[in-house]
Amino acid sequence: MGRTMRIRVTSTARPTSNGNVQVRTSVSNGHSTKTSTKTIRVR
Repeated sequence: MGRTMRIRVTSTARPTSNGNVQVRTSVSNGHSTKTSTKTIRVR
């Protein structure tokens, strides 16, 4: 199997207005993109 997959991972961390941090991670492998959003509470 000489197949080469090109996977691109983009991660963005953005502070929200109430002091949390929202991390958006999108993984694209050429023809499909999967996006997951995670909110981190900062104490």
